Amino acid sequence: MMLSAGPFEDEELVDNAGEVIEEAQRKRDAYVEGDDLEDRLIELTLDLSRLDWVYRHGSKPTDLGEYDQRDIVDLRRLVELLDRKQQFQGDEVYLNPTFGAASSLVGGADADVLLDRALIDVKVTKSEKLKRSWWLQLVGYAILIDIYRTLNRQRGGVDEETETESLPQIETLGVYFARHGELWTTPASQVYDYSNYEAVRAWFVNEALSRRDPLDSADTLREAFCSPYEFDDVPQRARSEEDAPAPSDDDQSTFGDFTG
Repeated sequence: MMLSAGPFEDEELVDNAGEVIEEAQRKRDAYVEGDDLEDRLIELTLDLSRLDWVYRHGSKPTDLGEYDQRDIVDLRRLVELLDRKQQFQGDEVYLNPTFGAASSLVGGADADVLLDRALIDVKVTKSEKLKRSWWLQLVGYAILIDIYRTLNRQRGGVDEETETESLPQIETLGVYFARHGELWTTPASQVYDYSNYEAVRAWFVNEALSRRDPLDSADTLREAFCSPYEFDDVPQRARSEEDAPAPSDDDQSTFGDFTG
C-alpha cells in the first residue's frame, strides 16, 4: 500500500485505511447478497474515494471518518435511480478494468465498467450533454484496450499481470449520466473502422511514451505499434473544439478531432 512507505508513511493512517477496506468489503458483500443499502456502506464508500486520492493525485487523506449527510443522501439517490433503470444488467462484468502495459502508457489508466463488451464511463454531472473531452476519453480507452489485447494475443491470450484470460474485445462505447439515469452508447466500430486507425494508434503510443518516464515496455510497444508509421500520416483537427459535434450512431469516426 502506498501509505506504508515514502512520503505517505503514516502508521495510524495505514491502520485506519486497512480497517476501512476490510469493513467496506464485508458491507459490500452483504449488500450484494441482498441486504438493504446501509448509510454505513455509503460512508465507507466516501472513505474509499479519499484513499483512492493517494493513487490518483499523490496526497494522503486528512478527513477519513468525516461525513456530510447531504453526500450520503445524494449517493443513495444515485443508487436508487440506477436500480430503477436497471441499466447495468449483464453476464460478464468488470469493474475498474485496467489494461496492463497499455495502462502504464498513460500513468495507470482504468475504466469504470466493462459490461458484456460495452465499455462505459460514468459521469456524475448536472448536464447530460455529451462533451467532446468525454468522447476523446472513450477513444483513448478503446485504443488502450486494443493495445492490451494485441500484446496479450502474443502471449496466447493471457493477461501478463493477472495470468488470467484477456479482457474481451469491446463492441460498444458508452457514457452513463448517473444523475439522469441515462446511458448513451455508440458502436466501437466508430473508432476501430476508421480508415487511418492504425496510424492514429501508432501516434497515440509514440505520443504517450514521449510524455512518460522511460518504461521497461517502451521498446516492445514501439516495435509492436509504431513501426512503420509516420506520424504526419495522422489527420489533424480541422474544426474548433466548440464546433466539433458529439458523435452519434450515424456519424463517421471523429479521429481527426482526437489528434488536435
